[in-house]
Amino acid sequence: MDYLIDTNIISELSRKTPNAGVVKFLNETPRLLVSTMMFHELAYGLEMAQPEQKTRLTAFLAAMRDRFGARVIPVTLEIAETAGKLRAYEKNVGRILTVSDSMMAATAMVKGSALVTRNVKDFAGLEMEIINPFAIAV
Repeated sequence: MDYLIDTNIISELSRKTPNAGVVKFLNETPRLLVSTMMFHELAYGLEMAQPEQKTRLTAFLAAMRDRFGARVIPVTLEIAETAGKLRAYEKNVGRILTVSDSMMAATAMVKGSALVTRNVKDFAGLEMEIINPFAIAV
């Protein structure tokens, strides 16, 4: 099985002391994938960061490009349409699914991947496997 990594999991790696469960999961799990949406979110975070953080975050973004370059899943027409359907479904049942979260969920669904995220509640009720590495005991 492939594992699509949400931005909050990758962002954890930028901390001085990342969560041990996240590090363990990423180091021990083969077939890790990321969405182009993750790079959108990382680039946004970089641009919004304080000036004293930008050099470190620029290097982090480059390192993530190097680490995952061949495993970046682009937003295809099928993913975009699936994301739109997910957002509409969630709205009709009284919940909000953001554009970024709908793209992550749709990418995982279309690719048949588990979604690896800390924000389990944001994806609750969607028909997909969700893994929270923050809950992994080390």
